[in-house]
Amino acid sequence: MPGIKLLLLLVVALTNHQLKGQLLINEVVAVNDSGLSNPITGEPGDWIEIYNGTAEAVDLVDYYLSDKLTDPVKWKFPAGTQLPSGAFQLVWADGTNSTTACHTNFKLSASGETVYLFEQSGTLYDSLRFPQMQADISYGISQDGSRLYFKYPTPGEFND
Repeated sequence: MPGIKLLLLLVVALTNHQLKGQLLINEVVAVNDSGLSNPITGEPGDWIEIYNGTAEAVDLVDYYLSDKLTDPVKWKFPAGTQLPSGAFQLVWADGTNSTTACHTNFKLSASGETVYLFEQSGTLYDSLRFPQMQADISYGISQDGSRLYFKYPTPGEFND
């Protein structure tokens, strides 16, 4: 049954993309040993990247991120978080729970998990399930739509 639930979840997420545009979880790094530094700690930290492929800017205050399907309002984007069309938003998954910057109240698991993007209504908008991670390797969506590992993380850019 877990396989059926995962398949259903993927169908819902893909259907949502077709109906609502291309706001999506583009890339994650769950073991960041020597990459991008977290501005709060000054140390490398785990992150999630959101991409806006829609034709208009999106006010992310109407969205939530979670690592639990059963907790759709786990972390709310701070007020004023605008994502222009064609732009990327980096979110630090560091457990600091900032209400003024994009720092979630949860961390990513190196053993793999799913990150969810929910609308304010609690409706699932997108998800990205990533497998076990290695240091300084990202997992995300390539330009052809494939989900795979990337040897070189690309925060703020399309994944190659």
